[in-house]
Amino acid sequence: MTLASKSISTTWPRTFKAEHFCHSESLPTINSVPPEVFIEILSYLKPNSDHGRRYYQNDCSRAEIIPPTHVCQLWRQIALSTPSLSTHINIKLNSRDGTKEVECLTSWLVRGKKCPLFIDLRCYGHCAALEQSAWDALLVLAIQHSYRWREASFESPLPTNLSAVRNNVPLLQTLRFPRCDIAPPNDFETAPMLRSVTSTFHHNYGQPISFGQLPWTQLTNVIANDCSTLSVLAMRQMMPNIIDFLAYCSGRPQQPEFSIPRCLCLSKLQSLDLSGEIDVDDLLDCLELPSLASFSFWEHFDTPTIWSTSLLSLIHRSSCYNVDTLNLSPERCCESEEPSLDELIRATPKLKTLDLINETGDTRHWDCSKIIQALTASPICGTNPYPAPELEKLHLGYAKDFQVQAFVEMVESRWRVEGGGPVKRIHSIYLRYVPDTSIFDYMTMGRLRKFAAEGLHIRVDCVEWLDGREIEHRLL
Repeated sequence: MTLASKSISTTWPRTFKAEHFCHSESLPTINSVPPEVFIEILSYLKPNSDHGRRYYQNDCSRAEIIPPTHVCQLWRQIALSTPSLSTHINIKLNSRDGTKEVECLTSWLVRGKKCPLFIDLRCYGHCAALEQSAWDALLVLAIQHSYRWREASFESPLPTNLSAVRNNVPLLQTLRFPRCDIAPPNDFETAPMLRSVTSTFHHNYGQPISFGQLPWTQLTNVIANDCSTLSVLAMRQMMPNIIDFLAYCSGRPQQPEFSIPRCLCLSKLQSLDLSGEIDVDDLLDCLELPSLASFSFWEHFDTPTIWSTSLLSLIHRSSCYNVDTLNLSPERCCESEEPSLDELIRATPKLKTLDLINETGDTRHWDCSKIIQALTASPICGTNPYPAPELEKLHLGYAKDFQVQAFVEMVESRWRVEGGGPVKRIHSIYLRYVPDTSIFDYMTMGRLRKFAAEGLHIRVDCVEWLDGREIEHRLL
């Protein structure tokens, strides 16, 4: 080693260390971060109450997610001393005696002090005596703080007595009772802030009975499970301010004692979502919805209906030409009448999202190729309006009459458009349930990949059977 190299080897580490320590002193330590910043960060780790399917707390823990109180001493101190971080309470009763769950709920209620609560209690037991007592203990504890409830959700096969909340829910805005046996049923008829309700509405001769009295006239968002067509109509007649309505209907016979009204106008309804075994054509024929912007229909009825014609008639009758979202399951339609889906597309010039998912691939009752043809933005339209000129998102389900070339031409006509023209550029296209990868040859896939490289969000999924299971994988 030369003198020069030795000098470098001995001086460089010393210089590096000096600079390192100099810069380290200028960097803030974790302890110097203001508590307000930590509180803001920790607020993003609270359970997501807006999404009903995500639950961080299971058996009074947050499963695989580490609670902020378990990261370090500093985080624990800040989390425990900030009431707003303990307001989203999700408890699932698993143990028969409920001791741990009650302790957990007690702790969170104390931490939250006087802050509004977002509370979610669940029990999946089978009416065992011990489970009932544990469930009752949780309810009693939660009800003591009902004056703080902002959102409340209860789900259990066990009898659920909430009578003590009557006239004591001044802040309650959202109430959820999916698959829950409520007794007595009229505890929430005096809830001045209540706007959103989710429940199972059992019906008797067309009238919802399991939920009793609600402040119907002030409700704006309702999700109704297990109801009939007449139950849907009965509820709507009581909700003049309804904005968003979702109903899953069971296939129960209608009662002749109740007749469907000729016309029911809901001037504020913007979103209508229907699914299950429902007489949707009869339902749509008696409605007038001038503010309708989104319509979803997922058919599970053995008897063919003429829902597409009824929907088209509803749009013209209500003059609701600002519909921007259609989610449809076009699997069946009356064989004596054309589904008119292409006419439906032309009747919705503001349409931005179109979802036509045909999971069966059965085209006996609707024409996939005709839909693709109707969506193709072609100069042959001439002076006639282009179909769905503002379409941004398109979801299609593969069907037996699917034509690859026509599909690619439609994609290109929607993607390669001139700015300021009569048709806006589409953003996203999704094709599902393609049964065979060979349907798209090399040249076709090359064109689609080129569109994707140019910025189009396009996805094609193939489906195959493996060990008796349907497996879907991405082709593009």
